[in-house]
Amino acid sequence: MLSHRLLLSSLLFALIYLLFAASLVTAKETDEEIPIAGTGGGVHADLFTGAATASIPIEVPPGRNGFQLTLTFA
Repeated sequence: MLSHRLLLSSLLFALIYLLFAASLVTAKETDEEIPIAGTGGGVHADLFTGAATASIPIEVPPGRNGFQLTLTFA
């Protein structure tokens, strides 16, 4: 009877350990920008506020005398 309890408690401990180890591997937080396919832009989420921002570059030709515009949307 005692050996069955020892075996069951050992198996339970091993199962909990494996589940905990698996959750550490899968629960990765990232603070990196995720690229948007084909546009050269990206999406970024702030881990503390939950605010999401996206950036999509808009190419514009250079103006007179080398003047270059930068467009952003907010």
